[in-house]
Amino acid sequence: MRLMRGRRSAIGVGLAVALLGGFSVYAFGAVPFVPRSVADVKYSVIDEVGPPLVCTGWGEGNPPFSPVQTYPAIVADTPTYAAILKRLQLPAVVTPDQAISVYREWLKLDAIRLDRHGAMYDFSMWPAVGGHPEALRNEVLGNVDLYGHVSNAHEGSAMSGCLL
Repeated sequence: MRLMRGRRSAIGVGLAVALLGGFSVYAFGAVPFVPRSVADVKYSVIDEVGPPLVCTGWGEGNPPFSPVQTYPAIVADTPTYAAILKRLQLPAVVTPDQAISVYREWLKLDAIRLDRHGAMYDFSMWPAVGGHPEALRNEVLGNVDLYGHVSNAHEGSAMSGCLL
């Protein structure tokens, strides 16, 4: 009986260590052949194509800037929060000013649309370059795999800009 309990404990501890190790590799992208989090994949798109246009409102008027209300939901999405902290080189506990930076990064990630097809995502976004946010610009389309390799990035025929 005592041997059985010891074996169960060892299996439980081993399983917990394996799960924690697997999550940390996934969340922090430590190994190049391990699929990345959705946020890391979106950062690959930003690195390759450029920053997305961040619009709030889209014809409905701009809602108030609300980092304080949105921040708990950002923190609750652990892989996204970890990717943002890594990108901004911030500690796990952030100051109120840093929280606003985290919120702005979250808005950028939210502006990139991904549609998964097997081991690839189709992405779409409106590029931030091109003058005033209300200026029309072509949508950028392409593919990105689960490891962050961007391919086939090109301008689409759709045009838009922020409605302020």
